[in-house]
Amino acid sequence: MCISARVIQTSADGGGEAVGKCAMCGLEATLKCSGCRLTYYCDKEHQKSHWKEHKGACQRAFQVQSTPELGRHLVAARRIAPRDVVVSEAPLVVGPPFGRPSAPVCLPCGAPIPAALASSMSAPRCPRCLWPTCGADSCSSGTSRSHAAECVILSTSRERTIEALTGHQVTEEQIQTAYGSITPLRCLLLQRVRPEQWKTLRSMESHPGQPHSEDIPKVTRFLREVLNLGRMDGSRMDEKTARRWDFSPATIARVCSVLDVNALDIRLPGPSDAVALYADTCLLEHSCVPNTRHSFDERQRIQVSATRAIEAGEHLTTMYTHVLWATQQRRDHLKVTKYFECTCQRCADPTEMGTFIAGLRCLGCNGGVLLPKSPLLGIHTEWECSDCTRSGQAAMLSGEQVRSLVLGLGSEVERALEERPPSSTALQDLLQKLETLLHPHNSHCLAVKHSLLQMLGRSGHHDELRRKETMCRDLLGVYRALDPTLARVGVYAAVAYFELHSTLVELWRKKLSSPESNEARKKLTEAKFCLEETVKLLQEENKNLPEGRLMGVAKSALEDIGRWLDAEKES
Repeated sequence: MCISARVIQTSADGGGEAVGKCAMCGLEATLKCSGCRLTYYCDKEHQKSHWKEHKGACQRAFQVQSTPELGRHLVAARRIAPRDVVVSEAPLVVGPPFGRPSAPVCLPCGAPIPAALASSMSAPRCPRCLWPTCGADSCSSGTSRSHAAECVILSTSRERTIEALTGHQVTEEQIQTAYGSITPLRCLLLQRVRPEQWKTLRSMESHPGQPHSEDIPKVTRFLREVLNLGRMDGSRMDEKTARRWDFSPATIARVCSVLDVNALDIRLPGPSDAVALYADTCLLEHSCVPNTRHSFDERQRIQVSATRAIEAGEHLTTMYTHVLWATQQRRDHLKVTKYFECTCQRCADPTEMGTFIAGLRCLGCNGGVLLPKSPLLGIHTEWECSDCTRSGQAAMLSGEQVRSLVLGLGSEVERALEERPPSSTALQDLLQKLETLLHPHNSHCLAVKHSLLQMLGRSGHHDELRRKETMCRDLLGVYRALDPTLARVGVYAAVAYFELHSTLVELWRKKLSSPESNEARKKLTEAKFCLEETVKLLQEENKNLPEGRLMGVAKSALEDIGRWLDAEKES
C-alpha cells in the first residue's frame, strides 16, 4: 500500500535535509553516523556518548553488488535480525505520477485539486507562476520552499501555462500531461541545486524504448515548448558557474525512463497519488515472498526493515506488485511496469503457498479445484483439476479460457467496489456468484470479502454475526499464509482484526444475560487481542489517513474493553 504524509516535495528546494531522531535523547536530529548512515544524533557529544552501545551495530547493513543478470542490487553485509533497519533515506524527488493519468494537485503541498477548478481562472493560484494551488496561505503566498525551484522555471512561461491549463480547447489528456511533466522537471532541476543527487539519479537503471515511452514525447514537448526549457538548453545555470543546463530530448527521455523503472508509489494528504525516487531502495530486487518491508515518516523518508532473519550475503528483496493478486496478474503487471517475468517460489507454486488464490471451482466434479499445471508458462499452460485427474476424468481448461473468465469476473468486481456507497446486498449477491465459479480464496473473492466484512453485522442478527466472524478468521488465515509477518497486508489484516473484535463484542453482549459467563469472557478477551493486533499493525501509519484514524479508534476501544474486563473481575 501507499502511505500519506505532508512532505518536502523535492530535495531540490533546499529544505530536503535528512532528519531523524537522536539515538541518545530522541529529539529531532540531522547529524548522521558516517558508518552505518542510519543512526542520528543531535551533536558530536551525543554521538560520542552513544558509541559503546552503537559500535556493534554500526556496520552498514547492506552492500551494493552487480551482476550481468541482475544489474546493481543489494545483499546483506552482515546478519540482519527481524525488524532491524536495513535502509533509511530521504527521497531524491517526490511529485505527481509519471507514466499514468495524473490528476491536478497543489504543487507546493501535493493536495488534490478538482479538475474543474484547476482549469478555471477562479482557482487559487501561486502569484508567481500562476499554477493552481489548494488555497492554503502557505501554498498560495508564493513563499513555499518546496515549490521555489520549479516556480522560477514555471514563472517564465506563465502565459503559455494558462493557455495549456485553462484554454477553451484544453483536453483532459493535456492537463494530465502538464501535471505528469512536473516530476521529470523536478528531477532535471537537481542539476543545479543538488548536483550530487543528479549524478545518483543519472546512475539509476532505465529501460528506454519500453511501453511507457509513448508518454515521453508528450512530456518532452511540454517541457521544451510550453515551459520553454528548449531555449534554456545549453545555457549557463548562473553567472557564478560554468555549468550549463541539459534539457535535451535525450536527457528528458532518460529521466522519464528512470522514473518509469525506479519510482515508488506513495500517497500524500488528501489523499492524492504521487511517486518518489530513493537512491538505495530502488536497488532492492523483487520477490513475491520478500524479506523486507518499508514505511514512511511525515517527511516521506523511507525506512526499510527486515521481516525475518537475513543471513550475510543473502539478497535483499521487496515486492513491486500486490501480495493479494494471483500469479498471472502479478507477472503481467511486472512485465508491463518493470520489464521482467518473476520466477520466485510463489510464482512457481500452483497452489500459491496453499492458499489457492488463483483457484477455480471444478464444475465437473463439483468439489475439486482447477489450478495451472505450469504457472510460469502463463496463458500457455493448461489448468486441471487434481480430483478429476485422479479419477481419470481429466477436467481441463486452457490458459486463454481461464484468462477470459477471470478478466470478466474482475470487471464485475471493480464495478461493484466502485459504487458509492457500495451495497451490502449487491456485494453478497456478487460473492455468491463468484464462489460458484471460483475457489473461496480466489483473489476476486478476497477483494469482495474485504469490503463486505466492513458492512456485515450492523443488523445485530446472530447468524450474520457468525458469518462475519467466520469471514474475518478465514481472511486472516489467507493473509498469514501469504505473508506470515503481515508486513505487506498490514492494513487488510488490521481491518479484519478490528471487524472481528466488533463481532466478538456484539456476541459478548448477547451472552451477558446467559449463564455462559466464561464463554462470554473468552470472547471479550479475544476481542482485546484483536484490538492489540490492530494497533500493532497500524502503528507506523499516518494519523491523517483512514488507516491512521482506525488505529485511534482501536486504541479507544481497547481502553473500553480494559474497563469491561476489570468490571467483570470485580463482579
